[in-house]
Formats: sequence, C-alpha cells, structure tokens
Amino acid sequence: MHGLWPENTDGTYPEHCSDAPGPADPSAFKDIYPDAGLLEHEWETHGTCSGLSANAFFSGARQAFQSIVIPPRFKAVGASTSVSPDQIVDSFSSSNPAAPDGGFVVSCGHNYLTAVEVCLDKSLHPMACPAAIRSCRARVVRITPP
Repeated sequence: MHGLWPENTDGTYPEHCSDAPGPADPSAFKDIYPDAGLLEHEWETHGTCSGLSANAFFSGARQAFQSIVIPPRFKAVGASTSVSPDQIVDSFSSSNPAAPDGGFVVSCGHNYLTAVEVCLDKSLHPMACPAAIRSCRARVVRITPP
C-alpha cells in the first residue's frame, strides 16, 4: 500500500493541509505500512487533507487495501518477469469484477512496474479513473521479486 489521498478530477491533489498529529500508535497499521517513514509521509502530505483523524484515515486505507483482490500471479512474484501494462490491468479487472472499466492504472518508471493504482470514490468504492490519470505507456514493464 502506497497511499490513499484526496484527488481532484484533473489529477491534482491537495498537500500538507495541517500539522495535525499522526496516529497515536503507528504500529497498529504495520500490516499496510511496514515502513514507519512512509506512514508518516502519507499522513503529513495527504492524510491531513482528508478531513479525517489519523486513525480514521489509516483505517480507511486498510479498508481500501483489503477490498482489492490482488491476482494470484502478482501476489508472490518469485522471478523477474515482463508483462504489458494492459495485461496487468486486465488481470486486476478480472479479479475485481465490481470495479468499472478504467478503474485500474499502471505506473512505471524506466520500464519497471512501480504501482498498480485503483481509483475509489469518497466512499472507497471503485470508480473509473479520471482521464487525467493515465496508465504507463511502456509496451512491457519488468516486475521483480520483492
């Protein structure tokens, strides 16, 4: 899980909206944020703009994460492999039939997979991603084991 944050339909998002403290017990969210630095960054940069308390924000992130089925072929990548972004999107769409067309996008950098993103509405239900959020343009991306 990288993050959950409010985003405008044009792909921009508010950042650093207050200095509200993060969760009292950050370790309570280790299942989705094993890196305490990432949890702190997500709260300070995005969570403070959500209008939620830190615990409610991260509980929502957990709910969102747990609502998405990761296709079996991507759960435990044992060896490097190359696939097209369209194949990744198709796999996630097939594994999550309630998600509408256009609900997943692939992010990449230097032809490596960096993220599979899902667009959610304010109630954390899958929705089609706004046109401003585009998928990776590489023909294939490399996926390496963690």
